[in-house]
Amino acid sequence: MDNNIIIGNLLTIDRRTRTLSSVLDGKNVMLPASACRCLIALTQAKEQVLSQEQLMDIGWRHSGVEVTDNSVRVMITKIRRALIALEVNDSVQLIAVTRSGYRLIVRTEQPAAELRNVSAGKPLHVSAEVISQHVGAFRAHSQLIRRMVASAAGLVVGSCVVAAVSWLLTIKPEPINYIRWHGEEAPPQTEVWVPGNIPADKQLIAQTLQLYIQYATKKDGDINPKHARYLYITTEESSPELGLIACVAPLRDSENNCESYSFKYR
Repeated sequence: MDNNIIIGNLLTIDRRTRTLSSVLDGKNVMLPASACRCLIALTQAKEQVLSQEQLMDIGWRHSGVEVTDNSVRVMITKIRRALIALEVNDSVQLIAVTRSGYRLIVRTEQPAAELRNVSAGKPLHVSAEVISQHVGAFRAHSQLIRRMVASAAGLVVGSCVVAAVSWLLTIKPEPINYIRWHGEEAPPQTEVWVPGNIPADKQLIAQTLQLYIQYATKKDGDINPKHARYLYITTEESSPELGLIACVAPLRDSENNCESYSFKYR
């Protein structure tokens, strides 16, 4: 039995030392016993497919060791790493054939004319594993882009939230300077006050007071309308609602005994 197995014109395998060597530069790596036996079998199969069961028999079972499919995958990975280490993985490839097994493809240099004839006469076959590797790389790249976009969007949203909170925290209410309003529509024994920063609309004020009197006299609230002597008009010209604050005592910054009323203006 020949102890040296030649793979194409690139590699040799020594059965005794389990050494895989490069013919070009003499670099070599040592293979595990199971990987060495399987690589020799794949080489001798001359690009024919060997099933996982066949590889299990060749690599382990002949020695009385029972293994699983995962052991075959680990062994295939070790052979591929050895080919990469010897820098021949472009010319010597271990291809997975879907639902069948594995085969070893060895590409040797051919004259240009022969290469053209082969290319024209035979269709190109790409293994499912090679396709899955490219698809997996593309998906990983797409996922990375999506994560980067999501992170950027999160930063933008977070910045907007922080800006909104900061704006809300810096808002300071502007005090309203109320001035006394004298009109015949004012209820007896009350003082009517209106905002001094906007023109007083007599019609809106009168309508607000009328609605307040009609509503408050029928409401059992905490403040008796007879005791709410200070009425503050909050109605604005551009607002669809009529508003009023009724207080027992003059309006202060805090601790006011008041009730607020809002009426829909039609």
